Parts: sequence; structure tokens; C-alpha cells
Amino acid sequence: MLFIFSFIWPHLKLFLLHLFFYLPLTPSFRRNGNYWLAFFGKWTLADVLVMSCLLGLLNIDASSSLLSFWEEVRC
Repeated sequence: MLFIFSFIWPHLKLFLLHLFFYLPLTPSFRRNGNYWLAFFGKWTLADVLVMSCLLGLLNIDASSSLLSFWEEVRC
């Protein structure tokens, strides 16, 4: 997930922003497209930051299972 939201989505968002800028679109469609790209761009950045903080604070390994994580949090 971190790879998708940290690497793929920003490049895809940049590509879509270029399309919205250069294609002959109606102003309302362009405004709505830019609004949704801005909304999801901020949302994915927040997700990446929260996941990174959780991984660091709770010392979670990428190969940890959910059951072992639950046991660690409960104790």
C-alpha cells in the first residue's frame, strides 16, 4: 500500500493534472476533476503519514501477522 500511495498515485495524479490542463474540457468538468484530485491527493498523504507513524511507534515488522500484532498490543 505504501508503494502504491507513495509512488504510483503521485505520478498518476500528475499525469491526470496535465490532462485536465491541456485537454479542451468544459470549465465545470475541469474544476470537478481538480477538486477530486486535490481531495484524494491530501487523503493519500495522510494515510502514508499515519501508516508510517504506526509502523514506527508500534515497532511493527512488515512480515508480522495480525494475530501477533494483536497479542503485542493487548499485553
